[in-house]
Amino acid sequence: MGSGQVPDRADNVFSVRRMPDAPTELRILKNREDGAQSKNPIGLEFCSLSRRLYSPVDKYKKYGWELPEWVREMNCELDVGE
Repeated sequence: MGSGQVPDRADNVFSVRRMPDAPTELRILKNREDGAQSKNPIGLEFCSLSRRLYSPVDKYKKYGWELPEWVREMNCELDVGE
């Protein structure tokens, strides 16, 4: 199998472009489930501390692994976003 066949076999294909002095761009090139493609790039920021790309809208979102142990042990769904 050549590298050109990989997108044909994949269910989802994304493109990430990082440019100096500009937000990182994420594009959805292929989404097999509903056929959606992004017409405009999705702007993402990079946090060097957590080494994570994030949407500026979700900048302060806390994920389950970032919660205190006692909250994780409760084993319940919590809205921990802004």
